Amino acid sequence: MKICFIACEYNPLHSGHVYQLSRARSESGADAVVCVMSGNAVQRGELAVAEKYARAEWAIRAGADLVVESDAAYATASAQGFACGVIRAASAFECERSLLFGTENGDLQALVRIANLLTEEPPLLQKFLKEHLDAGIGYAAALHRAADAYARSQGWEQNACDALRNPNEILAIEYLREIRRQNAQIRPIAMRRIGDGYASDAARGEHASASALRQAHIRENQAVLQRYLPDYVLRTLPPPISQYALGALVRYAVGRCKDMHAVSGIKEGLDRRIARACRQSADYPSLVRAIGTSRYSDATVRRALLAILSDNRIDARQLLDRIPDHLNILAVRENKRDLLALVRIPIATTATRQARYAQAARTVAIDNVYRALAPVGKQQMRVIRID
Repeated sequence: MKICFIACEYNPLHSGHVYQLSRARSESGADAVVCVMSGNAVQRGELAVAEKYARAEWAIRAGADLVVESDAAYATASAQGFACGVIRAASAFECERSLLFGTENGDLQALVRIANLLTEEPPLLQKFLKEHLDAGIGYAAALHRAADAYARSQGWEQNACDALRNPNEILAIEYLREIRRQNAQIRPIAMRRIGDGYASDAARGEHASASALRQAHIRENQAVLQRYLPDYVLRTLPPPISQYALGALVRYAVGRCKDMHAVSGIKEGLDRRIARACRQSADYPSLVRAIGTSRYSDATVRRALLAILSDNRIDARQLLDRIPDHLNILAVRENKRDLLALVRIPIATTATRQARYAQAARTVAIDNVYRALAPVGKQQMRVIRID
């Protein structure tokens, strides 16, 4: 059995995702397409626009055969942790595997070269990186500048490391690094993005970005949503989560947190900024803006606040070394249930069963936060019949 895996969030699922799913089999030569999807919280540190089982059903209706959940500890981590979770989940299947991911230009070899550079960490790269970090530059920007300086010193072509400026490309690079680090037998496939850029706030092209569509959802711009979202998404997309309610929940959690330094992602100085902002800001976006600096991006801040909400105390190294104790199944196409027999680790098909596994603690905590703020349906695997 050949399976093509796709790492996704579908936050929300839009025309660009439908296009990718429609091409997955032809691009990979696979017999089935399996999505490894973030649950009720996503990598940007935000709660999803719709609960995970509903989004998994969207994926099946768009062409996927099976949707499994990326454990929340991975799904809300930095790019390396996110990629680690995807590769761990794909490796749980006994099959011939490929991983299809979107990139800005589809140049796999350019991404492989950068991935190898970051994995091998030559001394000169480490020197450049330390210089930029010591200057107070955030890690992502410092890494791009260090890699760019290293590439110039080695005579690489101009802008050879520009991929490190784009979140989508960074994820692609981390997939490649994790495949190598885990010695995973997974064939990477880079597929060129079509339409607006990954983080574009405008919806103009053939396919809009998920960021632009989330803004359209908040602003109730139905014309934009109707243009880019499939009917089955439009019909089931719930109202946006109240940012005032989320802000209040975060302030409450911060007030109850006894040792913020022990929470994942809380670095020195960030705890004081969080405590001060909680006394001054009412809604969640204002809270994030008050905490953020050039050193702490908005995504870093949101992930830290989410860690406080879910009491996440797993450090990055522990996360990368962890072997999954289960795989949560969110949705399956009715005539593809035989795919479940290929999973080599225990599976969960309901929220109740998932909660029995020790590693599900972060996911369960985030699910509880989500239920406090947004509507959820029956918390069990959905079997979807497509006529």
